[in-house]
Amino acid sequence: LEAEARRIQRRPAVAVSSGTLAVWSALQALRSTRDGVVVVPAFGFPVTARMAAMTHGRIRVVDVSGDAPIIDVDQAADAAQAPDVAVVVAINYLDNVVDCDAMRRRMPQDARIMEDSAGSWLSGSGTRRAGDGGDVAAVSLHVSKVVGGGEGGLVFASDPELIRTLDRIRSNGLSDTVHYRASGQLGMNIRITELTAAATLASLRTFKMRVGLRQAVRHSYDNALAELTERGRV
Repeated sequence: LEAEARRIQRRPAVAVSSGTLAVWSALQALRSTRDGVVVVPAFGFPVTARMAAMTHGRIRVVDVSGDAPIIDVDQAADAAQAPDVAVVVAINYLDNVVDCDAMRRRMPQDARIMEDSAGSWLSGSGTRRAGDGGDVAAVSLHVSKVVGGGEGGLVFASDPELIRTLDRIRSNGLSDTVHYRASGQLGMNIRITELTAAATLASLRTFKMRVGLRQAVRHSYDNALAELTERGRV
């Protein structure tokens, strides 16, 4: 599953037992590089702010964009200028994908971005695709998502050291699971089951069709709202 996810996303991946724990382990991995305040959007999935509070303890809320239910890039970048901010969380919502590249260009170099694509993996907005942005990107493999094997999650990262940290986090903090060598890294047993991984691999075979169906639903809402706007009802 990790190899196939890497082939599709073009980023290394670590599989965990749930989407919630994908968010938790992503934030925990970033905490190992720098501790501090986590910036979260005012709208999104409640679990993200909860995981931020559990891993870092301090959160700061910024507003969402005026034309999409995702974090306002300018406000997030401004908030990241504060010296106590360590991570900005960009939550993608369905096909609305945060422009993490634009946000990063305005942020301090030592601040990190965690992309929460729990419900949006493989969806896209223009040239942006969920899972491509952020120092780490968390996705859910719950059966209700575009790609789902029942339960599970993936965390993507391009930095090899972050991938090694994520691997230790999901395996009780062990650097060697064969000889049970501890690494000093905080971790839990949050490994994905073989059955869930196999079911997710089967689901991946039809992800293009699934993404297309969800885009069709979104377009139908867009068309209906545009029609109501023209009639002066919105």
